[in-house]
Amino acid sequence: SDVYKRQSQGRMGMDQNDRGAPPRRASTKSAPMVRQEGPEVEQEYIGNLQKQVYFLELESKLLREKLDDKPADTLDMPGPLDEHLVKLKQRYANLEADMQGKNQELQEMVHTLKRDLDEAQQDRAEANQLNKQLETQVEELHLRLEGGSDEQQKEFAMLETCLLYTSPSPRDS
Repeated sequence: SDVYKRQSQGRMGMDQNDRGAPPRRASTKSAPMVRQEGPEVEQEYIGNLQKQVYFLELESKLLREKLDDKPADTLDMPGPLDEHLVKLKQRYANLEADMQGKNQELQEMVHTLKRDLDEAQQDRAEANQLNKQLETQVEELHLRLEGGSDEQQKEFAMLETCLLYTSPSPRDS
């Protein structure tokens, strides 16, 4: 019974912590050799623990190397998260101020262009009105000229010339 306890204790220690160790081979020794002395069992147990420590150290080294290879995330950077949030808020405030400034400039430009358009439309309307008045005068003179003198014909030609220079071209209307 004492030998059985020692063997089961040795197996429990090896089976529970035997992560990366090679599988144990079945004992090919005969039954009388199963009864090992205390120091031999202890040596085997110590050897198995040393192997387990070795494999755990390798695993730890591998995990550390994987951590070193991982690119740094912005949130993994040293410093409190509050500092990062404050910086982001400042950047947002700067961008918002820039955009409001640009928006204000564009609004002023739109206002100026609308004012210029209104003035141009008013000038065009006045020019069209003047053109109609001149056309009416030319027609009146034309009717009077049919029976008129040379002086009236000269005045008629001068008014027609005036009309041609002041009237907008067909593509303007």
